[in-house]
Amino acid sequence: MVTNRLGDVLTHTTGYELVVRGTGLLDSDAPDLTRYVFTDPRAQSFFADWDEDTRFASGRLDDCASWLSRTRSTPGDAPVAA
Repeated sequence: MVTNRLGDVLTHTTGYELVVRGTGLLDSDAPDLTRYVFTDPRAQSFFADWDEDTRFASGRLDDCASWLSRTRSTPGDAPVAA
């Protein structure tokens, strides 16, 4: 499986499709790994370390949101140091 940085599934092999069949990951016309992991209840049983991995990812998202809120500016504002 190949994804872009946002989690959109760009391509996958037929072998991968056989492995994930029934999990819901490839059910939509535009599969999205990120959306699947955080919104589909089947992901919790498919990924063995779902709790640990999503806690890590959520922490990274919180860090990113915090950074964005500190560095966000409106036109005319002086630059903010990160």
